[in-house]
Amino acid sequence: MTTPFPDTLYCVPYAGGTGQAYARLGRRAGSGLRLAGLDLPGRGLRRSLPPARALPQAVAALAGQVQEELRARPPSGPYGILGHSFGALLAHRLAAELSRSAADPPALLVVSGCPPPHLLGRLDGTAEELLQAATRELRATVSAGADHSAVWDAAAEAGRQDLALLEQGATAAPPVLDIPVVGLYGADDPFRPGETMAGWAQWTRAGFTLRAVPGGHFCFREHPEPYLDALRSQPMSATGSRG
Repeated sequence: MTTPFPDTLYCVPYAGGTGQAYARLGRRAGSGLRLAGLDLPGRGLRRSLPPARALPQAVAALAGQVQEELRARPPSGPYGILGHSFGALLAHRLAAELSRSAADPPALLVVSGCPPPHLLGRLDGTAEELLQAATRELRATVSAGADHSAVWDAAAEAGRQDLALLEQGATAAPPVLDIPVVGLYGADDPFRPGETMAGWAQWTRAGFTLRAVPGGHFCFREHPEPYLDALRSQPMSATGSRG
């Protein structure tokens, strides 16, 4: 038996990004699915707060933001957590924290374009290369004809801070989840996460599905409609298949 796909996804951005990274995807989703971008302390809409200095602090801040959102705008049905690239690793820990502490836990975790925690060393590309990819993505979203070097440099430095948080927590693996996990990756992603993402299956007791979508590392921005179609086509009672 399956349950409806969540009508709200709380979205953790990639290293150096903000919740605004999901704005275009949210607009394309229409009225049937709300995507709510999250921000780490010191970033985006939470730029006035001191940055997190440790991974548990970052996860707790994200969990608090989700709980604030749930109180202010409760979804009409189940909600899920989505994270892209290194944001998928934070999303995994966030889902675990909310499953443990929230009165209304998430029903689904979506991991996008990122190997599971135990296979990060097999990612075909360094953390710095991923940061450069994120910087190129930022350049593609800002207006042409102006010098945004300072913005790009700030995003790269923020990304290094995010990666440092994850490295601090690398020795403490997140717990296995009791909710389904869905994995998506770009078929043309130069970092080839599709070769390792099947390993996410060991981080859930509720089933895992994996599917390729058109595009590269930032497939959710390059091809939002196929990405959304792939999301909505996933049954909540995942069965461990790979597409």
